[in-house]
Amino acid sequence: MLYTSRAPIGYCVVAANPIATNQGFKSLVLGADLSPFFLRHYLLSIKEYAEQQASGTTFLELSGARMKELLTPVAPLNEQKRIVAKIEALQARSDAAKEALDAIPPLLEKFRQSVLAAAFRGDLTKKWREAHPDAGTRWREDVPGGNGHAGALTRRGRLWGAGTTSANVRPEWGEIPESWQWVQVRDLNTDAEVSVQIGPMSMKSAEFVEGGVTVLNVGCVQWGQLDLTKANYLPEDRAADFGRYRVEPGDVMFTRSGTVGRSAVVPEGVSALMTFHLLRVRTTQAICVPQLVYFAFQGCPAVLDQVGSSAIGATRQGFNTRLLEEMWIPLPPPPEQRAMLTRLDEVWAFVEGIEAAVRAGTIELHSLNQSILAKAFRGELVPQDPNNEPASVLLERIRREREAVDPRAGKRRAGAVRETDR
Repeated sequence: MLYTSRAPIGYCVVAANPIATNQGFKSLVLGADLSPFFLRHYLLSIKEYAEQQASGTTFLELSGARMKELLTPVAPLNEQKRIVAKIEALQARSDAAKEALDAIPPLLEKFRQSVLAAAFRGDLTKKWREAHPDAGTRWREDVPGGNGHAGALTRRGRLWGAGTTSANVRPEWGEIPESWQWVQVRDLNTDAEVSVQIGPMSMKSAEFVEGGVTVLNVGCVQWGQLDLTKANYLPEDRAADFGRYRVEPGDVMFTRSGTVGRSAVVPEGVSALMTFHLLRVRTTQAICVPQLVYFAFQGCPAVLDQVGSSAIGATRQGFNTRLLEEMWIPLPPPPEQRAMLTRLDEVWAFVEGIEAAVRAGTIELHSLNQSILAKAFRGELVPQDPNNEPASVLLERIRREREAVDPRAGKRRAGAVRETDR
């Protein structure tokens, strides 16, 4: 039986055949009256306690001397076997439940993507359009760009090599409702000069300090939220040089390096600058609600196709200002945008509720496994058989057998638990 005595401490397996180990393991050899599986389950149940008995500065280790001092409950051999069988039967059911729970998050992610695909085809708001047939008539005349037609792919580049963009809408992106428009990101703001902004190259990491003006980096932008615990900071006087790169509530952040395309909307109350590795999209609300851009970045098939085919760099993908400015987005009229976002919020709340239940179920399963082990080694998991040899008699026999062995003969004592020689 092998036991990990160096971090991570407390994992153990029953070896079917002789096996060589290094100093990170202890080898436990048991007598015929002690079930290795019984001991294994017990050692797993006290893993945290065993870790507390470890010592060391470079790494924690549970010494052989301290391990020998660990108290171990001993039941009659037949009861040991019944306890092991019961534990493994219950854990098999627990493992099946855990496997089912683990399968849910990937399914929910696929569900999210299918909902977003339906949303940007217009399926999610079909009934809304039928109830509001004139919602897009005047709006179509107010948008400065849009309605690109299927055409050839063109090559353009700026800042960071050459990327591929589409001069017109591609047929494979599918049809959109008649009241919608295909609009490039630069036309989501009445001032095309501020619609897309990249962070400054002149901002150096050596200038960052412990506190000051918040600076968003790639790590801050997670899907759907900003993680400000990962932010950097600039001194007030230096931050004043980067006013052009300040982000505002409602701006949509887009990661241009690392994981290209991760996105979040800047919430109310956040005032920050951004680094060179981020792009910022700022829309005119009368044209496009910012949250719609975020959802498009997250799962609109046409947008995902453009991000995947346009990202540049052989070893490390990146994205530049021009590529984002020229990206096409299927855009409904603002009233329908709000209807779509309401529907998406409802679906997302439903999905998040399921995710919370999965997390809670996973925690409960872990607690259940621990309670099963605790109950087993309190003697409460299986009924005791009065016909079994008492554990006290078993231990007395083990002691006698050990005493009968001459230590000078170099023989291993029956029933002993030993540490592998180092």
